[in-house]
Amino acid sequence: MEGMSSLLCQNRDINNKENIPPFLSISKTNDYKLGAKMTLKKNNKHRKPPKDITNLVVESLNQSLQSLPSLCSKQERLALLKFKHSVRDAYGMLSSWVGNDCCEWERVHCDKVTGKVESLHVRGSYGRDRYAVPELLVGNEVSSSLRHLRNLKFLDLSGNYFGGSRIPEFIGSLKQLSYLNLSNAYFSGVIPPHIGNLSNLKVLDFGSSPDSDTAYKLMSNDMSWISGLSLLKYLDLSNVDLSKAQNRDMVFYMMPSLVKLSLYGCSLTNADLGRFPSALTNMSSLLSLDLSSNSLNSSVPIMPTLLRLDLSWNNFEHIEDVGIWRQCHLKELTVSDNQFRIELTDSPKNVTECSQYAFERLNLQESLKGAFPADYLGRMANLRCISLSFNRLTGPIPESVGRLRLLEELDLSFNQLTGPIPTFIGKLTKLVLSYNQLNGSIPESIGRLAALTVLDLTGNQLTGTIPVSIGQLTKLRVLYISENSLEGVITKAHFAKLSMLKYLDASSNSKLTFNVSREWKPTFQLIAADLSSIKIINGFPQWLRTQKKLRSLSWYNASITGPLPTWLRKMPVIDFLDLSHNKLSGPLTNLPNKGTVGDLGDNGFSGNIPEWIGDKLEYLAVFRLHKNNFTGSIPRSLCNNSNLQILDVAHNNLMGPIPHCLGKLNGMINGSYVVDSTDGLSEENLNQVMKGVSLEYTTTFQYVINMDLSSNKLVGEIPADLMSLSALLGLNLSNNHLNGGIPDSIGNMKALNSLDFSGNQLTGPIPPSIAALNFLSYLNLSHNNLSGQIPTGNQLQTLTDPSIYVGNSDLCGAPLPKNCSNNEDQTTMHKNNSKAANHKSNKIWFYMDIMCGFAAGFWGVIGLLLFKKDWRHMLFRFSEETVDKIYVAVNLRELQILDLGDNGFSGNIPEWIGDKLEYLAVFRLHKNNFTGSIPRSLCNNSNLQILDVAHNNLMGPIPHCLGKLNGMINGSYVVDSTDGLSEENLNQVMKGVSLEYTTTFQYVINMDLSSNKLVGEIPVELMSLSALLGLNLSNNHLNGGIPDSIGNMKALNSLDFSGNQLTGPIPPSIAALNFLSYLNLSHNNLSGQIPTGNQLQTLTDPSIYVGNSDLCGAPLPKNCSNNEDQTTMHKNNSKAANHKSNKIWFYMDIMCGFAAGFWGVIGLLLFKKDWRHMLFRFSEETVDKIYVAVVLRVDKMKRGRGSA
Repeated sequence: MEGMSSLLCQNRDINNKENIPPFLSISKTNDYKLGAKMTLKKNNKHRKPPKDITNLVVESLNQSLQSLPSLCSKQERLALLKFKHSVRDAYGMLSSWVGNDCCEWERVHCDKVTGKVESLHVRGSYGRDRYAVPELLVGNEVSSSLRHLRNLKFLDLSGNYFGGSRIPEFIGSLKQLSYLNLSNAYFSGVIPPHIGNLSNLKVLDFGSSPDSDTAYKLMSNDMSWISGLSLLKYLDLSNVDLSKAQNRDMVFYMMPSLVKLSLYGCSLTNADLGRFPSALTNMSSLLSLDLSSNSLNSSVPIMPTLLRLDLSWNNFEHIEDVGIWRQCHLKELTVSDNQFRIELTDSPKNVTECSQYAFERLNLQESLKGAFPADYLGRMANLRCISLSFNRLTGPIPESVGRLRLLEELDLSFNQLTGPIPTFIGKLTKLVLSYNQLNGSIPESIGRLAALTVLDLTGNQLTGTIPVSIGQLTKLRVLYISENSLEGVITKAHFAKLSMLKYLDASSNSKLTFNVSREWKPTFQLIAADLSSIKIINGFPQWLRTQKKLRSLSWYNASITGPLPTWLRKMPVIDFLDLSHNKLSGPLTNLPNKGTVGDLGDNGFSGNIPEWIGDKLEYLAVFRLHKNNFTGSIPRSLCNNSNLQILDVAHNNLMGPIPHCLGKLNGMINGSYVVDSTDGLSEENLNQVMKGVSLEYTTTFQYVINMDLSSNKLVGEIPADLMSLSALLGLNLSNNHLNGGIPDSIGNMKALNSLDFSGNQLTGPIPPSIAALNFLSYLNLSHNNLSGQIPTGNQLQTLTDPSIYVGNSDLCGAPLPKNCSNNEDQTTMHKNNSKAANHKSNKIWFYMDIMCGFAAGFWGVIGLLLFKKDWRHMLFRFSEETVDKIYVAVNLRELQILDLGDNGFSGNIPEWIGDKLEYLAVFRLHKNNFTGSIPRSLCNNSNLQILDVAHNNLMGPIPHCLGKLNGMINGSYVVDSTDGLSEENLNQVMKGVSLEYTTTFQYVINMDLSSNKLVGEIPVELMSLSALLGLNLSNNHLNGGIPDSIGNMKALNSLDFSGNQLTGPIPPSIAALNFLSYLNLSHNNLSGQIPTGNQLQTLTDPSIYVGNSDLCGAPLPKNCSNNEDQTTMHKNNSKAANHKSNKIWFYMDIMCGFAAGFWGVIGLLLFKKDWRHMLFRFSEETVDKIYVAVVLRVDKMKRGRGSA
């Protein structure tokens, strides 16, 4: 289902044209992101251009691809062979490149007369249909031999991997080129200006998909090269960084023939472009424009010729700003994910009647709230596609929607819609109603939607049997009915005419049974099949052997019995295989020869783990044999599976030592996420033991990097080589027979979150380096023979459970009750500490010394300044020079770390910080006296990894644009260990404790806005910060609900929303936060049942939820009553509790008063020279007057006495 909402509402004029090159789709993501269990991603953009472009390109291709069997020149043949030898071709894309005539080779086309190579179409599969046949070339760079193809007109290297190399400059010398596509090919660096020499170019595509690795990002410093491409009709620069590019306005002024322009994610702002580029209104040829995922917010002018406009993921605050109701010629409009949420109960302002009839495709994801806008949408008579997913729409789906006769595509997923599914009529081709609260049965009338290709009813409350009429949908490609309460039997009648079916998911319907005869031969060819958690009759299904295109097979917990059939080994490619939690048995001999994920856990397999798995399954990333009956040793051949991210052979009978070579598994060293979200194979369920509990990762497991060898009979020492697995999140070696010590280098495993060595025979001390594991939230070293003092500091200070160390009689120190003896010989115990601790001074003398020192220091300085003019001048001259130096330092554009926390600074946070400190990665103002609001300019600091303004007096709402901080989205670690800047100490509040990261903080990605006076709702945009480890918004005055999309923050480790006025239920998606180890939602006004599942089942402390009187369910003692009227139960949720005064504000007010009084004087004297002169001139004149008055008075008294 991933990408479904973006699939909807896109122009489909070029569908099913295999020979059409990839540039015809604006989207750089997969054309059909449909996995075995699809999950919507609201930021995937699937865009296709108007029909005119199709004609243009087909005509161009017909001219350039015509060829006759003419012999190519020797020079060109050698050039192509050198290119072939410079890349790794695992999929045989270039296997036909043999023989003397290169014009006969696949992907090469020559001129029919001259024999010169004119076209090179070497397109890989990245960015295409996720279940397309994989094709990929891997190289370090593009071979320069291609420069000899002087007559080349068509060059497509897209969708391959060139290792972050630069776009070669020699391409600028291929002056005959009219088509150049280097999209999604992992290039990086500056676009060479030599591209501007390609004056014949009509199509240029340098774009990359939204989910591309940011380490491979193109940029431009100067766009003036674009002026040489006057014939250009198609330009795609998606995700090219243009933030620092000069002359970027040339893109709008120098392209008179441009038909389609895509500038998705180019870091454009209104500051860069002024008001919405006025030149766009003069681009009379422009038909399709994509400016999504930038930071634009100014009003959009009317562009009469434009047919397609995408402004999603910008900063528009009012729907009227995008001109949605004034564009009378616009056919397709996408304005999702901006900063407005409106109710479409009435017409917005400035609406024109013509716009209501113009729109054919409307995408308003995350833009609406309230009831379903049936009346308003009903007035848009020509609507063919509606996408209203990820909104907060409530109530039933009106019957009137089903009667929109022109409607082809409808996406209402991820809302709060209730009631039955209405009867739909007309031309509907795609119907997506997933993740609502719809009930009742699937209507029989569904079978009459003859044009239906996609039916997605996932995640509702549907009951009853599946209507047999579904089997009459001859065009159906996607059928998703999982996560409901359906019952009955699925038979071959349900598939009677489904010859086009590609994706089937009926999982998580525990009362369903799948029963077909062993002789059944279906007419379809599935790509993905998920029948997990239903009952499959008649053993291992024999009909699977007919499915030659199957890529994903997920049948866990399906009551399948017997051994694996021999024909399974001969299946062409099954990338994802999950047969866990069944009753399979026998040896592991019939696995498919190719695959990325293999989960056979919780069965009854026996025998040795085959050696050939490490030799043949070269792309294996997940290998899980948990809870079987395997014997023998861990095969060393597994070390050849360099992509392994998850290795789980726990709970078997394996013996022997742990192979040292497992410490060289690149997937666990680099964390490269081979199982990526773009391939659809990471969207299945996976059970992993993390933090001592078996967790089911039900959304994605692409971020899980885990090794579990526990509960076997392994012997020997823990290999020190394992400590090199720096990306590993979980390591479990418990309940074996391991001996020796814990390796001293364990502190090198920087990402480790869960560590379990319990139940072994380990000896010696716990290495001090274990304190360097800054993200460790679960530790178990119990029941060994460890000795000495337990290390302290850093993350260890949060692990206070004594059971962590129980069963080690010679261990001492906190948190154990056994103290380390003070009577022991200190020299022996601490041989490096030659001196005893100094005697502590008495407190009263300490305070008296402080007071005396303060008095002497204060009056010694102030007194001297009053009476010593030259000293005064010297001091303030020094202060001015210091201020100048500070000013210069602050204005260093390359400043990465600015930590001014725990001081007494006051006033507003300057706006210029966000504008001038463009490389700032760490900004910490913790515990000062700042007032005003959080400046929106901070959103320009795209590299920010740490933002900490906690414990100040900041007011106003949280800026929505903070959700676009790339450093917190991509986790690119701008503050890198190689630059030496990350080796300082840094204090950060994580998991409710102030921790000092004393080694490196390059991996810390944290936002702390707590203990201020912030108001308003929690911006839903913050939920896009997918790399954020800690988010703390506690002790403010925030209201509204917790955003439903909080489950998108996949890396979140610590979450604190306590002490606010939040209302409504806790979103179920919070259970998708697989690494959450600290949660605090206390003292709000939340209501409803506490979600369960996944990581939440490890958070059993009731104090997490205390102070929310309407919450119920574990771990609270209050049970949720099924009989209670929910409307009555939560009718007062919209009102927040009255704000309670807190003592801390009293003390902060006192501090503010003191700071204002003291620094109000001293600060002014430091920075206002004329005030300073005035004050001390006055003081000198006053002293002189007093002196003269006193002298005269004394003289007069003396004369008076003399006369007496």
